[in-house]
Formats: sequence, C-alpha cells, structure tokens
Amino acid sequence: MTTARPIFACAFVILCTLFHAARPELILTLVNNCPFTIYPAIQPNAGHPVLEKGGFPLQTLTHRSFRAPDQHWSGRIWGRTGCTYSNGKFQCATGDCNNRIECNG
Repeated sequence: MTTARPIFACAFVILCTLFHAARPELILTLVNNCPFTIYPAIQPNAGHPVLEKGGFPLQTLTHRSFRAPDQHWSGRIWGRTGCTYSNGKFQCATGDCNNRIECNG
C-alpha cells in the first residue's frame, strides 16, 4: 500500500501539469507545388474569424504558414483555378470570390 501512494502522487502531479500546460498553437501551412501561382481561398463558418483576409496569391514552389485562432475555428479552404488579373479585375474560373483575391469572409 505504501508503494501505491508515491505512484498516485506522481501521476496526480503529472496530470495537473498537463491540464495547466498551455495549448500548443495550430499552424496551418499551404504549399504550392504547382508550376504556376495559385490563389487559395479561406471562408470561415458563421461566427468565426476570417483567416489571412480570406485569400492570397501563393507563388510556385512556395508555402505560407499562418496561425489559427486559439478557440475552436471552423471553415473551408479551397484552391481557385483559372485565375486571371487584367484591367484591374481579378477573376477565377472556379471558386471565385466576387472578383477579389481576398474573400474577406
């Protein structure tokens, strides 16, 4: 019985430490392995913040990492295709965000 008490005390200290430890950050990384620039779009679900202004250009063979909120976040990330920018107008064949690079939620 005396050996169980130190093990229990040690386990209790470890559990308390785990419960009080800071949560690790969630880092999202988008990678472009395509031979052309891509335009990822990010749309939060209702009540959640917009990440990275909702979209950005990602040059070929590069990546972009960004932090997700500490609280629960839900939403969608998708790749837009067939994007062009001409005469001051940005358009994509699929996944367009009202002719904007930044979807802004």
